This record gives sequence, C-alpha cells and structure tokens, in this order.
Amino acid sequence: LRAASRTICVSNTERDLLAAVVGGTAIRRALVVHNGARVAPPATDAERGAVRRELGIRDSGPVAIWVGSLDERRDPLVVLRAAIGTSTPLLVVGEGPLRGEVERAARPPVHVLGQRDDVPRLLAAADFFVLMSEREGFSFALLEAMAHGLPAIVADVPENVEAIGDAGLVVPYGDETALT
Repeated sequence: LRAASRTICVSNTERDLLAAVVGGTAIRRALVVHNGARVAPPATDAERGAVRRELGIRDSGPVAIWVGSLDERRDPLVVLRAAIGTSTPLLVVGEGPLRGEVERAARPPVHVLGQRDDVPRLLAAADFFVLMSEREGFSFALLEAMAHGLPAIVADVPENVEAIGDAGLVVPYGDETALT
C-alpha cells in the first residue's frame, strides 16, 4: 500500500484493517470498491419447481443453499448439521478438501451437489442462503444469492455483516445452535 499510487479494498473492513497497519497518510490512497453481482431475472415458478423436482425436493417448504469451497474456514459441517437437525433441505454446492467428510456426514434432507455450472438455477430453487465463514472478503457467492433475492444467514465476520445490511441474519461463527 505504501508503494502504490492507489489500492482497491473490497470492503470497508479491509480498508480499516489496512489503516491500522499503514497509518493515515498511506491509507488516503486506498479506496473501497465493493464486489458486485449481476441482478438475475426472477425465476418463474415453473423453473423453480423443475429444479426442485430434479433434486427430489417438495415444491413447498423452505430450501437452503450453501455455495463455496468445502474447507475448514467456511465450516460446511456446521451448516450441514443444522440443516439435518431442523429437517431443512440444504443444497451444498462446491468442492474442496472437506468434500469427502461432507458426503459422509450428509443424509436427507442434505444434497451434496459438488461443483456445478448451473448455480443460478439452484439459487432460483432456494429460499435462503447460508454462509458460515471464519473470514471472508466481500463474498461473490453471497452477493449473487442476494441478487437472486435470497435473504442470507451469515457468520458474524465484519465483511459479511457489511454485505448483507438488513437483508439477512447474523450468527456467531461456528455456532450451530444459533444457526439452527
């Protein structure tokens, strides 16, 4: 940052953290440009129903979706256990080192889908998005879910709180009871 003429931060939180390290003069060259997501056209009831039927999920009742890397810092197992405990269908989309463990722990109503190229279709079939991250930038997955009109339940990392504003719920990171 000290050597750059400009530095782009993806969140106010990131800029604040840099300010604490580099001080007042250098931080004036940092600006915040939030990540963005293209606003999706609303899915039709037919499209939503088709995806749910493909996955064996009822047309009625809430469906959660989790999109991201299956790794320790995103803690997909907490989300999986909460879904199982509440009998809430959960679509788990992504790959990573915890994929095998997630698959072993999954049972109905959890659907481990792996890496997919049809995430917008899957978002259209869901009712809310879940992001349990120990740390995060300004999550593209979260922004895309919100662009699809989904409220979110996110871990209490500052970037997530900044991203959702009043469009969701914030729970302590890793707190399965709060998530449930």
